[in-house]
Amino acid sequence: GVGVGLVNPPLASAAIAVAPPARSGMASGANSTFRQVGIATGIAALGAVFQHDLARGALVHHSHRVAFVGAFDSILEIAAVIAFAGALIGFTLVRSRDFIASHAPVSAGEQTMPEHAQPQTATAH
Repeated sequence: GVGVGLVNPPLASAAIAVAPPARSGMASGANSTFRQVGIATGIAALGAVFQHDLARGALVHHSHRVAFVGAFDSILEIAAVIAFAGALIGFTLVRSRDFIASHAPVSAGEQTMPEHAQPQTATAH
């Protein structure tokens, strides 16, 4: 839970920061989709490894408790290797020049929104 809380905000920020503002919704959707697919795939894969190790350890000559701990160790080691590899890949592939400035300077004659979308201010008549 702590890991998810620490990772999700910067992950979402990075996903949106590398896309132009007009495509930020698409970047956010892709980020959410891949996160959900990764969670489901990770749980399924680690669950399969856990079940395999648990069945192998319990049937040979270990007690269920030793088999459980051994299987749990296996999935934690696999998850740690995948997390470390993902961190290395992220640090390697995401470059600072890929990020789009969120507050780009606007020239004097340029508007940031179309005129019909500009907020209206109340004026006294």
